[in-house]
Amino acid sequence: MNSTRYLLIAATALVLSVLGTGCADDAPSGDYVARVGDRTLTREDLARSLTDRPTVLDSVEAASQIVERWVTNELLFQEALDRGLQDEADTRRLLAENERSVLISALVNRVYEEEMSEPDETSIRSYYESNRDQLTLREPYVRVRVLIVETELDAGLASDSLETLSIDAQGDSAFTALADRMSLRREDSRTISDSYYPANRLFSWIPGMASSLAEAEAGDVLPALVSDGVWYVVQLVERVPVGTLPELDMIRDEIAERVRIEERKQLFARHVQRLRTQALARDRLEVSSPTDTSGPSPVSPGSARSGDTVSNPDA
Repeated sequence: MNSTRYLLIAATALVLSVLGTGCADDAPSGDYVARVGDRTLTREDLARSLTDRPTVLDSVEAASQIVERWVTNELLFQEALDRGLQDEADTRRLLAENERSVLISALVNRVYEEEMSEPDETSIRSYYESNRDQLTLREPYVRVRVLIVETELDAGLASDSLETLSIDAQGDSAFTALADRMSLRREDSRTISDSYYPANRLFSWIPGMASSLAEAEAGDVLPALVSDGVWYVVQLVERVPVGTLPELDMIRDEIAERVRIEERKQLFARHVQRLRTQALARDRLEVSSPTDTSGPSPVSPGSARSGDTVSNPDA
């Protein structure tokens, strides 16, 4: 691939990325966080982009990254339009090819929406029991409680309060009430306390947090640390070492996602098989062997089509 073609493909991917975000208005409105020309990133768009962020990611940092990425993409996109790249033959061809990919992805997603259901308890437990050897932890995990407060004085009070909590179910119940009363981000505090996270990645943007967690023992309250103008007071509840087979409840969400992926693979294969069968029945499918130059001939429904780039996105 020569450099010109590479740049065209990169530019096409960028254009599709910008067009696919849905994060810009056609005309400027008053309530936006960024504007490039007549395109805006609204506060509502930003909130939607933050919805799926991990709770262990600082929301201020995440929002800043989203805004910066949108501005960068929009500046490049508008420069491409100003240069007339959308009218060049190679660019039009690449856009047409990518339109096929977008439509295929849209169809696959629609099929998933129409035919998939949420994993039930039986399928989750079955996957857990069948894959125990593959589920042992490859890095240490921790469960913590965190109170996010406004001032250093509040941090001291939060630390004293956490010191009084046991690391059992009774302490968990008491922490929920404490978070509702003291934490600036009550929902984040409650959610984080109910889950396990990799020790080296939890609050990784806060200097000193990883080392403090590494030295702490269950029940310890870490020294309060400040980041982006707020204080984080953390109590280590439980540490799970490398090589441990975690309890199902600890990794239930991850197991459920793995079950979804397996179901999507099976659903994709069944749907493609159905389309092949229908196409053959209607005389709409002919495939020749890649080494056969005599021309296409009908093949069995399970055969692959030479040059076909459609694949299961979860494979």
